[in-house]
Amino acid sequence: MTKHARLGASGAHRWMKCPGSIRMAEGLAERTSSYAQEGSAAHAVAEECLQKDKDADELIGKKVEGVLVTEEMANAVQRYLDYVRERSGGCELLVEQTFTLDRLSPPEPMFGTADATFFKDGTLTVMDYKHGAGVAVEIAGNLQLRYYALGALLNLGYPARAVEMVIVQPRGRHADGPIRSETIPTSELMKWAKKLMAAADAALLPDAPLVAGSWCRWCDASPVCPELQEQAMASAQVEFADGIEETPPVEKMSLAQCGEVLKKAELVEIWLRRVRDHVRDQLASGEEVPGWMLAPKR
Repeated sequence: MTKHARLGASGAHRWMKCPGSIRMAEGLAERTSSYAQEGSAAHAVAEECLQKDKDADELIGKKVEGVLVTEEMANAVQRYLDYVRERSGGCELLVEQTFTLDRLSPPEPMFGTADATFFKDGTLTVMDYKHGAGVAVEIAGNLQLRYYALGALLNLGYPARAVEMVIVQPRGRHADGPIRSETIPTSELMKWAKKLMAAADAALLPDAPLVAGSWCRWCDASPVCPELQEQAMASAQVEFADGIEETPPVEKMSLAQCGEVLKKAELVEIWLRRVRDHVRDQLASGEEVPGWMLAPKR
């Protein structure tokens, strides 16, 4: 079993919406960033604390996975630790447990690792820690959490009547607060499992379609994806009066036109950001990009 499954839980929000992303990402290096590294380190801190009965502040000043544990990181992780311990008291707590979907006979290995899992009063609870502060992750219909919950249900064999999915994101701003949850009947999750397997089969078809959307933000193939480029260019255009070939001054645009521009801006921003990151990575690796060069580091 490899560390990451192509049809894994963390990417379900992408490949279930864009089946062709599996094909497009083949052979491309997995992107990383300082934010991703910090998030991975925070997860490692949480895992160590839960398994060794520590508090996060005991690791301040130490390096975990090459990242220095700061007071800010420790405070965020401690919020998660306190909640997990409060909710799972008296139960068997599974930490960083990998669950497979083998019982569903998937087209290829499908698995994911849940941060914290426990069973209590007829409900199977799966928790996911999000360290990021930039994007507040929604819990309603969250595909990654449903994938984890399904794997836990199939692997653990608990007589669960319902499954509870929880996101703990201490640094993310959300109207519902840093801890958000959704509970659904077990029967509903099993119905969703059929949609998951159908999406997995569709993603492996040689002509699986590309579908651009907000999920492109986390796709390794986004800098070179023709669908994202096409949609970004189409979204950048605004319908004006016949005969106008260039966009008019903003002050001459109607409020309706301004609203349409803002509504469609996300795809353009995602594509430009990923192209910029791709060019920077290529320059850093020694490739030449005509007209561009890396600025000297301070």
